[in-house]
Amino acid sequence: VVDVSWPLERARDAHQRLEDGASFGNIVLQP
Repeated sequence: VVDVSWPLERARDAHQRLEDGASFGNIVLQP
């Protein structure tokens, strides 16, 4: 049995960080 919960959690965390970084970047880039 392959435990896929860890990669899935990592992918979800990375995706959340990507969205947070994008929103932060939008706030910074807006004049």
